[in-house]
Amino acid sequence: MHDERLGDEAMLAAHDLRGALTVITGYVDLLRRPDLADADRARAFVGIEAALQRAGALLDRLAGLSEPRAATELVELGPLAERAAQDAHATSGRAVLVEVHGTPAVHGDAVSLSRLLHNLLENATRYAPEGDIRVTVGTAAGSAVIEVADRGPGIPGEERARVLEPRARLQRDAALPGSGLGLTVVKGAVETHGGSLELLPREGGGLIARIELPLDQAGSA
Repeated sequence: MHDERLGDEAMLAAHDLRGALTVITGYVDLLRRPDLADADRARAFVGIEAALQRAGALLDRLAGLSEPRAATELVELGPLAERAAQDAHATSGRAVLVEVHGTPAVHGDAVSLSRLLHNLLENATRYAPEGDIRVTVGTAAGSAVIEVADRGPGIPGEERARVLEPRARLQRDAALPGSGLGLTVVKGAVETHGGSLELLPREGGGLIARIELPLDQAGSA
């Protein structure tokens, strides 16, 4: 059982490291553009630095050199969502609209919450090749709420619980690249932070991934 747990952790870490490297590659490609504006160039360097820091933290945890700071770090969710949207644009070319209501913050692990957002947006850009992608961050009934909405084909109700399991994929997506681990990472991060995750149909077509996390009392509505 111990070896199996380590194998699962290594598998998930490899998935997330690949995601960080994809972000870095996207920004490097952007920096090669001769007509790139100075402001976009500066944002690209910030994005590369953040991805490198995320990769380093993942490696440290895999090596047992650090532990998640699940209850000690105050994390503002708005800036985290903005960064994830910029990274998604760099890697996929897709614009992601971000709406932040108030300054919701949670006690948790910024690296883990960043992984959560990156995986949701990676899924949205992969499985919803057309239509708008929106990230909404706010509060509701004492919880911080994150919603990632796309205009993809959605997930049938009877499949929504199964796709949260490791390596589970819908048959229709078999020809698309992917490991089936993205939603597993999201589920694990949400549970670590004492939150809940729902996959819901979006009005007009598509999927909404809705996450609720315990709101820090200092966070404003």
